[in-house]
Amino acid sequence: MRRSAPLALSREPFQSAFRRSGGSEYKDITHLHEGIEVLYVERGAGQVVIEGRSVAVGSGTLLFFQPFQLHKLSMRPVGDARYIRSFFVYDPIWLHAYLAPFPQLAAFHLQLWKRQWTCQWLAGVDADHPLALALRQLGDEGGSEAIEAVRSRASDDDEGDARDDEDRGREAINSDAAGGDGAKDEDEAVGGEGQEDDRTRSSAGAGRGAAGGNVGYSGAGTTGGGETASSRTGAGGSAAAGEDQALFVAGFLGLLRRYLEDGSVAEHAVRRPDSHAERAMEWLNTHYDRPFRLGELAEHLHLTPAYVSALFRQEVGESVSDYLTARRIKAACHLLATSELPVGLVAERVGISNTSYFCRLFKRHMGESPHRFRRRLERDGGQGD
Repeated sequence: MRRSAPLALSREPFQSAFRRSGGSEYKDITHLHEGIEVLYVERGAGQVVIEGRSVAVGSGTLLFFQPFQLHKLSMRPVGDARYIRSFFVYDPIWLHAYLAPFPQLAAFHLQLWKRQWTCQWLAGVDADHPLALALRQLGDEGGSEAIEAVRSRASDDDEGDARDDEDRGREAINSDAAGGDGAKDEDEAVGGEGQEDDRTRSSAGAGRGAAGGNVGYSGAGTTGGGETASSRTGAGGSAAAGEDQALFVAGFLGLLRRYLEDGSVAEHAVRRPDSHAERAMEWLNTHYDRPFRLGELAEHLHLTPAYVSALFRQEVGESVSDYLTARRIKAACHLLATSELPVGLVAERVGISNTSYFCRLFKRHMGESPHRFRRRLERDGGQGD
């Protein structure tokens, strides 16, 4: 069983596939990931296993999976029609910041994210159902940009202009604690902030992003069973792309809420205990702006540092310090794009006291120095705002 699917939501917080076609039979592997996944079965029949419970599904079924929830699909074609599905996976912490101006939608999102549901699917979602029509915005059969349809009307929906201060990413301190004695490495990384450690690296090379989108990475993640989720970021991973992606998900959740609230929220929503990994990520997202010690996080979780380090890597698919690094870089991009703070103060605001180290770390992850990043945004007309 594969417990963690490497979606890399820290780098690409929204990933999707539209009308993906399977062969004569599709058997996923049991897996989990840190994102919320929405899956639409357009054609096909079979079974979905969610946390050990088997559910029969057919054409026109919409399902959702919560973070770190084990699930598996075994699907087959119906008649001569191939198994066709669309799905998107997103980072709930990334989205939740955008929902701040909409308290009712934010409350529903928390239920979708945090509550324990006895029913995580809707049947009867045929091709002309509003939810199925909304999913067409993910792209066309030729694989066009996932968000183009949303972008065309983004100017009419500017009221959802939320900030990315709480967008999730993963950032380290100085080193990556990549295996071995993870607890020891994480703590040592804090003490040597002025030293560059080649173990901290981006997995996708030098990308170029802006504050509101992804942290400058591009590429694709892979869900279980070889399913590929293409990251849809728009030009250069810009803020506009990130906002469009959030706008799409928010609009879809608004529709989903309508159908699930026909008695379903009250009936099926019971508080689900957070996993240790979820609690760790939430803690990192509220403490990234100060010096980090793994022992402090471990104390918060009532676990040993070594166990936290190993568990986080197993469930999230990357080290604590990788996660923290991306979070810090994300926040730095936002500050560089929306303020005139000197680079040294930007570094301090994201928990890094050594400016030289911060500049090297930023360039390694973003492909350009903080100064060039800021100048490029100014030249491009404030694309990172």
